[in-house]
Amino acid sequence: MICWRGHQNTGVRLVQSPPAFKSIDAIVTKSRLDEGWNPFVLDVREASEAAISSLDFTDQLQPHTRVHLLAETLPTDRDILVYCRSGGRSAFACEVLNQLGLSRLYNLEGGINGWAQTVDPSLKVY
Repeated sequence: MICWRGHQNTGVRLVQSPPAFKSIDAIVTKSRLDEGWNPFVLDVREASEAAISSLDFTDQLQPHTRVHLLAETLPTDRDILVYCRSGGRSAFACEVLNQLGLSRLYNLEGGINGWAQTVDPSLKVY
């Protein structure tokens, strides 16, 4: 939180850091995939959740609590699309991966449930 006292200029210049990742919704993701986008797709849910419903183009499953173990094996020459059930854990995973030096990270907003609700209603929402 930044507090300003009156209009006093302290000479401090605030610089905003670039975001650690980009958020992308299911509709835009589907459109980009249809146009040939080929990201590495990382599911950061538990295996029991993946058994309920998964994107058929997922490259790897790794729970968000263990995503740091993958950092050195993930591609650096491709975008990485990260998803979970609703988007929170995947955002966390993107932050962790960014702190470990990865960029080109995309968080699927709404997660697999958002995908099921807007792109593929045949997927189970849970």
